[in-house]
Amino acid sequence: MGFVPWAFGLPDPEYSVAWKQLTDPQRFAGAFGPYTLERAHDFEAEQATVNRANIRTASSASNGQYVGQIDFSDSHVTLTVNAPGAGTYPVNIYYANATGATSTHNLFVNGATTPMTVSYPATGAWGSFSNSQVVTIQVPMKAGANTLKFMKGTTGFAELDRITANPYFDYQAYPATQNFDDTNCCHWNGPSWP
Repeated sequence: MGFVPWAFGLPDPEYSVAWKQLTDPQRFAGAFGPYTLERAHDFEAEQATVNRANIRTASSASNGQYVGQIDFSDSHVTLTVNAPGAGTYPVNIYYANATGATSTHNLFVNGATTPMTVSYPATGAWGSFSNSQVVTIQVPMKAGANTLKFMKGTTGFAELDRITANPYFDYQAYPATQNFDDTNCCHWNGPSWP
């Protein structure tokens, strides 16, 4: 619905960059028209809670900044992702790792004592990011707010540019078997209306 003003020529041409999201299959573009909900929402690493790590600038970073030097046992980048219900959801992590080998982060979800391991294959250079430098992990979440805390792993180092996720996209609030009654026939969960 946010794109409707363009139909009337209202926004200035300088805002035409907004069309990129409409035609991006990772955002709103769908096989049968635009989705009603964005596939992935960006969480900028530098806007998260950052402890004993450094916020740096880079022209290739998604927002012009990223978090590097997550080098110590108490270094962390912590953010909150909301989910509509308990389940496992994909989380994409955009990163740089110039160690020449695979590096890791420990990911603690909702204060768990046992972390998930996030592995980052080697990339070209520190502070250099691209859309192809991404790993996707499946994260168990509860309904409501979920805390994702990225900490130094057991091998190497990695810099974080952004994390994308949207547990609300295509979330099935009702059983897979549809009754086609008023309680579960229409969901504002992402798929386009014909």
